Amino acid sequence: MSDFTAVGLLMALAMLGTCTFVYIHRHAVERRDLIITGVRGGFPMSVNERRLEVYREWLITIVLLFVYEAIVFIGWTILASSTDSDVIKAYAYACAIVAFSGVVGAAYQGILGYLQVASVLRQAEAD
Repeated sequence: MSDFTAVGLLMALAMLGTCTFVYIHRHAVERRDLIITGVRGGFPMSVNERRLEVYREWLITIVLLFVYEAIVFIGWTILASSTDSDVIKAYAYACAIVAFSGVVGAAYQGILGYLQVASVLRQAEAD
């Protein structure tokens, strides 16, 4: 396979990975917003329902986002280390760096998001 074809296929893979990341991230943000507002379909949710939503939906989505990005990062790193072409190696390592930033971002979003959601739920219980 030529370097041009390989880079084209790698770009398609990168776009697929990016679209998947955006989809999972959007779902996580929607779940977090639902928990914070406490309104589903125009009806208020109890604090217990909101807390269940944290563990049943939001946290699982954040973990999925983190694991997905970690798998993509590992894949790009393996690809980069197993190729002989310097062009493809450089491109794969660049994609691995981007995927690693996704891993860090998912961890950051998970930690700060959980602190925010926990604070909102504590406040809702106090009211």
